[in-house]
Amino acid sequence: MRRNSLIGLFISFGMLLLLLSCEEEKVITEVETPFAIREVHIPGVISSLSHLPVLISARVTHPEGNAGIERVEVLLPDSSGQGIDTLLLFDDGGAVNPKSGDLIAFDQVYSALVVPDTAWDSLEITFQAKVRAIAKSGQVLESPAQPVEIFPNQAPVLLNYFFPDSIPAGMAPVETKFTVNDPDGLEDIQWLLIEAKPQGSSTVVSTDTVFNPLNNSPVFTFPVDSAYAVAKQGNYDIGFVLEDRFGAKSVPVVHPLQVENTPPWLWGEDVPDTLTIPTGSDSTILEITIHVNDAQSLADIDSAYFNSILPNGNPSSANPILLFDDGNQGDLLAGDGIFSRKIKLLAGTSPGEYAFHFFATDKVGQRTTGPVHSILLVQ
Repeated sequence: MRRNSLIGLFISFGMLLLLLSCEEEKVITEVETPFAIREVHIPGVISSLSHLPVLISARVTHPEGNAGIERVEVLLPDSSGQGIDTLLLFDDGGAVNPKSGDLIAFDQVYSALVVPDTAWDSLEITFQAKVRAIAKSGQVLESPAQPVEIFPNQAPVLLNYFFPDSIPAGMAPVETKFTVNDPDGLEDIQWLLIEAKPQGSSTVVSTDTVFNPLNNSPVFTFPVDSAYAVAKQGNYDIGFVLEDRFGAKSVPVVHPLQVENTPPWLWGEDVPDTLTIPTGSDSTILEITIHVNDAQSLADIDSAYFNSILPNGNPSSANPILLFDDGNQGDLLAGDGIFSRKIKLLAGTSPGEYAFHFFATDKVGQRTTGPVHSILLVQ
């Protein structure tokens, strides 16, 4: 009787697990994507004088996907500011409406581009924007209202500046200065962008951002020293552009700059003169270090390495053998200019005199030949 009761208990417990597993599977298979508006993107401030398109988007989901959605729109003020217009949002990847700004078709992200200076023409207003989604069943959803400030923002102005005409190797720090203004207030300026292009090229090779100090000062400052020449050499056009919180930019100012970049140098190699080859299963660690520097700072060093010449006069097949200044591979301290490498010397290594030729290259491709150090391996 007791045995039968136990059997019944195990059967009941097994049935319970089966029912739970079936119920869990049922829950997973019956989950539906709800009809919902998610991830609404509407800018909080828009310049009514700007000719740059403003992207408005929202992700809208539905159990039937896009097929279950009649339309998605955003409620915006009309050109007078007295009424409300609706602007359709699209999820067509630009196939139906190339100017919609939508990137991927049928990804449930609906988008539209608005050009403020044609839509609102110097309008100044603060309003509450909403996204509305209408399902084919007639169900209507609206996103929470978001405040949007539209006003005729004006671009900032770079009045004058001081920036050196040349960057010689090893130049001490110089404080550059930029006097700025903005008709909408100095606090409207986000930053000053400093972009470097080789003369005759449209490729920007470096960008520095000088953030607004937000102290009501019309002067932005930026220190420049020989490190500005990292990965640069020759003649450049340096562009200065202010940008405000609406994305409006000042008229670009271009300053010619000559940049000197000298090769790195190497010294103070630390390599043993003689080392005994281990026997059996033993091994010996060969530690190699050398100092490397560059007038443009350590950031201009691209690599340090050595080539090993075997006792028979042939180069090692492992060449070049990289050295490191990253706190790994036997290097003690990252960024101290001492490049290092630990090499395990195994039994069976051929005895004789090995010559190590040291080199360093910088980020403009200049290579420096450093010292040569010989090590004698003996048995």
